[in-house]
Amino acid sequence: MLDILKSDTLQIFKDWGVAATLEEVQSYYDPEAGQMEESVVTSALTVLAGEVQSQHSPATAAITPTKKMILVVAVDDFPLSVNLNTARVIFNESTYKVDFISQSHLPGTVALECFADGF
Repeated sequence: MLDILKSDTLQIFKDWGVAATLEEVQSYYDPEAGQMEESVVTSALTVLAGEVQSQHSPATAAITPTKKMILVVAVDDFPLSVNLNTARVIFNESTYKVDFISQSHLPGTVALECFADGF
């Protein structure tokens, strides 16, 4: 039964999956340049994207809208050791910060709760 569910999940990703890029940013101090530098490790992902929801923080509603999105990713494609403090996903020309990872209802997948500031 589990094999059937996994094959169904693979077919869903083949039919409706879209390309995204996972970036894990590693900051370090470069003593020669005298400044902080960033090293970015990228990985290609295939995601199932939910609808973008716009939210407004009560304190800054007029100046800082926020976009929230849930992305479903196959466990095999997503490195679960990624540092959430520095992880971001580029999808549809927007950059989203990965805020939370949870188990998805589809077998062999995880749900990424992502946020992007501004529009």
